Amino acid sequence: MTQMMLRALEYSIQKNGPEIKKIIAMEEMAELTQQISKDLRGQLDRDHLIEEYADVMICLQMLKLIHHMSDGEINAVIEAKIGRQMQRDGITLPELASGCDGCEWQDPTQDQCFDGHLQSVGCKEWDGEQD
Repeated sequence: MTQMMLRALEYSIQKNGPEIKKIIAMEEMAELTQQISKDLRGQLDRDHLIEEYADVMICLQMLKLIHHMSDGEINAVIEAKIGRQMQRDGITLPELASGCDGCEWQDPTQDQCFDGHLQSVGCKEWDGEQD
């Protein structure tokens, strides 16, 4: 999201108030839920699903602004939750890292390699390991 978009969201929060934005977020999440339900019933309207998904993403960004949440805070919780899910699913790091053979680029300021493997889930290139 660009800085201009973030400023527009901040202005909207200030103009309408955080309470209204929280209500709108709940409504948008319900609309996305309806689209997922339609998908499960074989009535998927992909364009409408994308639209509702985008609405929820905007609302999540507003909630992040309202509650002063940083990307670092959120990403740390996401990584912990994915780690727990991996344990429940019996997924091991070697299984995930096996797809990293093609990783050639790394940037220590990023959380992922170009192939999208998260540093915390054992991308061999991040760890400096070679086959």
